[in-house]
Amino acid sequence: GGLHAAFAGMIVLVAAIALLPLLTVEHPGQQAWPGGPIARGDARPDDDDRRPDAADAPTPRTLDLLRSLAGAFSHRAAIATGVVALLATTASGMLSPIGAVLFVKTFGWSQAEYGAATGGAAVVAGLLGAVIGGFLADAAGPRRLVAMCSVLLAVLLVSFGVGMESDVFRDRTIVWSYLVAESALLGCINAAFFAVCFGVCRPIVAATQFTAYMALMNLGVAAAQGVAGDVESAFGVSGAWILAGVIQFSVALLMPLTMLSRRIADRHARESA
Repeated sequence: GGLHAAFAGMIVLVAAIALLPLLTVEHPGQQAWPGGPIARGDARPDDDDRRPDAADAPTPRTLDLLRSLAGAFSHRAAIATGVVALLATTASGMLSPIGAVLFVKTFGWSQAEYGAATGGAAVVAGLLGAVIGGFLADAAGPRRLVAMCSVLLAVLLVSFGVGMESDVFRDRTIVWSYLVAESALLGCINAAFFAVCFGVCRPIVAATQFTAYMALMNLGVAAAQGVAGDVESAFGVSGAWILAGVIQFSVALLMPLTMLSRRIADRHARESA
């Protein structure tokens, strides 16, 4: 029925998204896919005479890649960025399963109403937050924006946790506003933190290092969801929100440590040259 159609639609959308990078050629001479034909573009006059470029050379050995990656994570800024990646979305991951029960069973929302709030308005707010966050990161700096939004989100989470027992927080408009604001701030944090990760990555292994940071973000969410039940049992629902606020505030405290030292920044600049 409807559930099958929803999953089928998701499969189609994911497949359509996957086709974009699969069929995109970044530069002339690159293979369209491994073992596939070489894409043709505007040929340079010396294309027939030039020697094979770096793309034609053998790839580095796995051991060399691992050694370079270990070097990329050997300094304070890279390690701190990894810790922030684990914590950046831990609070939202931990509160997600707790909130599903809170809104439906305690606040008396219907499943449709909860889905409309978290899967509709909140998603749109998150997308807008990410877009606006990109512009704000350019203006204020990505580290400053992550710190500012984390402080605001921490205040929002603690306020909700402290006041959720009052009648004020049972008002639908208030709770919808909370969900929208939370999602918008998370969107800003994610967009700005991506820029922080790019800035920390060592050029020679930038793609692998950035992927590692994204994996740490996913690990943080998954781990937080896994312990959500234990957190609720230990601290209660209100305490879980307050704890989430403390975790989010720690992100702001750690952001200055993600700044590259002059020595590491100079090394990255030489590798990029």
